[in-house]
Amino acid sequence: MYVSFLAGCFRSVRFGLEEAHGKGQALQFNWLLEKEAFVFHPNETFSVNFDKVEEAVESLSRTILTIQAKGDKEGASLLLQKYCTMTKPLKVALQKLESIHGSWIWGYCRNVGSSSVIEAELWAIWEHGYRKVIVETDSLNALNKIAGTPRIRFDSALVCRNKSMLQQPWEVKLIHAVREENEATNHTASVGNGGQYGLKFYETALDSIRVIICKDVGAFIDAEHPC
Repeated sequence: MYVSFLAGCFRSVRFGLEEAHGKGQALQFNWLLEKEAFVFHPNETFSVNFDKVEEAVESLSRTILTIQAKGDKEGASLLLQKYCTMTKPLKVALQKLESIHGSWIWGYCRNVGSSSVIEAELWAIWEHGYRKVIVETDSLNALNKIAGTPRIRFDSALVCRNKSMLQQPWEVKLIHAVREENEATNHTASVGNGGQYGLKFYETALDSIRVIICKDVGAFIDAEHPC
C-alpha cells in the first residue's frame, strides 16, 4: 500500500502544486521523507522504510487533526509553506518520469486481483498526453465487450468505465493481438501473476524481458534488411 502511495505521489505532483490535490500529495511526501519513512537513496531511487512509515503517518494525522480542532490558521499556513514545496527529491523523481530518450525508466507489474487491464492502460496513456493511440489486447472477449454497442442495463461497472474512457477527446484503436504476438507484455504480466498483491518496480529490464526484446529487434532488422 505504501509503495503504491509513493508512486502515486510522483504521478500527481508532476501536474503541479497549484491545485489542492497536488499540494496534499507534496505535503504527505515531504513529511514522510523528513520522518525517514520514505528514503531517497544516493543513486536517486526511493524506497519505503516500513519500520517508520506507520508512525510517520500517525504523526501527520495527529498534526492535521490538532490544527483543525484548534482552528489554528497560522499553524495550517506554516505547515503548507514548509511541506507543500517542490523539493529536490520530488524534482529528481519527476525528471525520471519525464525522460523522452527511449531508455528504460521503470518497469512494473501489479497484482490487484480482479480489475480492468484496458482501463489502467488507457488512463496511463491519457496521462502521458498521447491522443492518437493503438491499444492491443490478447482478450477478444474484453475487446468485444468494450468496443460493442453499449448495454447500460447489462454491462458491468468495469465495462462501463472502459467505455467512458474511450469517450475522452482522443482517437483510440483497439486491436486483438494473440498472446503469441505479444510475448513481452504477456511475460511481464505473468511475473506478477500468483504473487503478492501490490506494485513492483524494476529499474532495469528483467533478463527474461531482455531476451524477448532482443529477439523482436533482431526479427525487425532481418525484415528491413534481409541478407
